[in-house]
Amino acid sequence: MESGDITIMQVEQKAFNIYQEYKNPELERYAKKLTEKEYILANVEYQLVNAERNIERLQDVPGKKIADLVAIYITVVNNGEKGFTSYVLSNKCLEAVGISIEELDAAASRNTQRVGFVVKTMSEVILELIEMSDEIAAEMNGGPQTYVLTNSRGINGANILLYKEQLEKVAERIMGDFYILPSSIHELIAIPEEDIDVKYLREMVKTVNDNEVLPEEILGYKIYKYSRKTGEIEVAV
Repeated sequence: MESGDITIMQVEQKAFNIYQEYKNPELERYAKKLTEKEYILANVEYQLVNAERNIERLQDVPGKKIADLVAIYITVVNNGEKGFTSYVLSNKCLEAVGISIEELDAAASRNTQRVGFVVKTMSEVILELIEMSDEIAAEMNGGPQTYVLTNSRGINGANILLYKEQLEKVAERIMGDFYILPSSIHELIAIPEEDIDVKYLREMVKTVNDNEVLPEEILGYKIYKYSRKTGEIEVAV
């Protein structure tokens, strides 16, 4: 699946282009429906992005901060065989359709949770991708585990960070505090705290971001720590 964000202006432009090309009022009505209040509230979800990397983009976009990240609001337009498409909601758009921030956030929270979250060990993920002997699989499942945190789509799954009950479940499996690596806007990696050098984890994230992750999908370069005692997330130092 491919993911892509479009602006509200592009949604409206598509509506006009569709009508001009096909002269089909039904297609035009459908395209316009995508920017109506009822549609937005039924399809809005969170997308977690890095605040510093999106300074210009966030000037007219509502969001909620968590550490140095920001959860913005996107309206899902398409989620099927042809890929995943959404557009970012701006303050102007919300004002035009009469949606308050409180109403928007409540809808985004419900809709994002409805997608469903997925927490798997790294070994479980690898076993799904490749075949290996039972002996090797048993070795991988032994000892401290690294966990992959995402959603059922595998798209914008880093928004699991907004749901403390999900992080508590991870802490229960790890049996303690853990570090969170920003793999991308689509997933996070959880590693038991133990005796791990945070500097090494930062270097690992930098290498992956610089060589493997698309620039628009980079969530950040910092490492986060989840405290099971407080249920809070902070930048690891």
